[in-house]
Amino acid sequence: MNKSNGLSLFELLTVLIIVAIIAGFAMPSLRDLLQTSYADVQRDQLLQVIQLARSEALLRGVSVSLCKSADQKICGGAWDQGQIVFVDDQESGEVQQREQVIAVFTGASQYAHLYWRAFPRRQAYLQFLADGTTHAENGTFWYCMSSHPYPRWAIVIGKSGRAREVYPDQHGKIIDGRGEVLQC
Repeated sequence: MNKSNGLSLFELLTVLIIVAIIAGFAMPSLRDLLQTSYADVQRDQLLQVIQLARSEALLRGVSVSLCKSADQKICGGAWDQGQIVFVDDQESGEVQQREQVIAVFTGASQYAHLYWRAFPRRQAYLQFLADGTTHAENGTFWYCMSSHPYPRWAIVIGKSGRAREVYPDQHGKIIDGRGEVLQC
């Protein structure tokens, strides 16, 4: 009598269907986990960039600016495309020909966006003076994942130059310093 050690087509298809169903349930959770981890990495990197700009202003005794940059050479584009930290001798918020670039940073994922709002002057850059304070303004960075209407986190910079992290409340919203809900 011949004994078969193989699987029948029916058994193989049954196992494949069960594996596909389990994988289908696991994939959204895995995607959310990866997006959350990436958001945390982006938050930590931005905090380091802000702290670098402030500490360089204090150490050098000059104004240092942080601006958005699409090409990591000149200021412009979107915050999620990258940033430049530079000595801002003219306090213009733009990298001038003779100003020293301290560091450049690449941007966030194509599935996430980083926004900045300064007040009261609404400048498109963040500038630290020689004493580590900001140039007459407060501001907020906030990070949005493309699949969510509200930010995952925010970083608020006070006039003193200190940065603090803010997370969504029990309703999933972040309120900025002016009492407005941040939206993506």
